[in-house]
Amino acid sequence: MDKRQVVQAHPNFIMNLGLFHGAWSVIDLSVDCAIGKFLNVSPEQMHLITTGMMSGPKLRLLHGLVGRSDHAQKAQIIGAINKLQNEAKRAALTHSYVYSNETTITFLERIPGEFRAREHTFTLTEFQEHNKALAKAMQDLWAALGYSDDDLQAVIDAARKYIKS
Repeated sequence: MDKRQVVQAHPNFIMNLGLFHGAWSVIDLSVDCAIGKFLNVSPEQMHLITTGMMSGPKLRLLHGLVGRSDHAQKAQIIGAINKLQNEAKRAALTHSYVYSNETTITFLERIPGEFRAREHTFTLTEFQEHNKALAKAMQDLWAALGYSDDDLQAVIDAARKYIKS
């Protein structure tokens, strides 16, 4: 019996979906930081450039900046960006309808501008492996960029200046 239920009924899938989105929050921070560094602008200026940009255009911008640089780890950075662009399925998993049963979670991706849809179905183990691969690509990007926690903190501090109380 394949009786579908809302994803909230299955805590293991909810937890792993949270891990997926948490990883992308860290990736966004890392990509924004890298864009600022490759453009040689301040964290405040980087925020002006990247705020409101979707992940796809940000990754393409970073790919282009890295490709035109003489960074010692250029190949490793581009490799990590390619994995994030081609294997992470960020748009499909973030903007889809989600449903699951006891054994699978399915993301129903609606194709923008077309009257089409596609399903991305994972078992719990497959979804966990997908998240591990995403985390690995994120770690590879961070290691290749060679930035410190202070670099990330500067980006966070620059954004916090705009908190309105």
